[in-house]
Amino acid sequence: MAENTGDIVLPPTKRFRKIPIYVVEEHNDALQFIYSAIGGKKLPLEGTTLLHLDAHPDMLIDRKLKGTEARAGRNLLPLLQIENWIVPATAAGHIAYVVWLRPPWAKQFR
Repeated sequence: MAENTGDIVLPPTKRFRKIPIYVVEEHNDALQFIYSAIGGKKLPLEGTTLLHLDAHPDMLIDRKLKGTEARAGRNLLPLLQIENWIVPATAAGHIAYVVWLRPPWAKQFR
């Protein structure tokens, strides 16, 4: 992923030797690995594309969550649930695009 700073695109300063795969039970737990990669300069601070493989969108907007909390980094993690973890990371700018791949058997959203 490259960091977009206006017209100039800067690559992350480091790269993974192998692409890590993390399997989590609670979907919001994935965010700690994203923040860790950002902190380790292996993902850019802003502009990442998230490939979301799930039957549910996990993009609920939590009306109780304040904007400052959405940009609180690791302090945000305890405030999130499985249904609302993507929007705060997007609001903070860490995720620019979400590509949601839903399995064919998931019929909730058409």
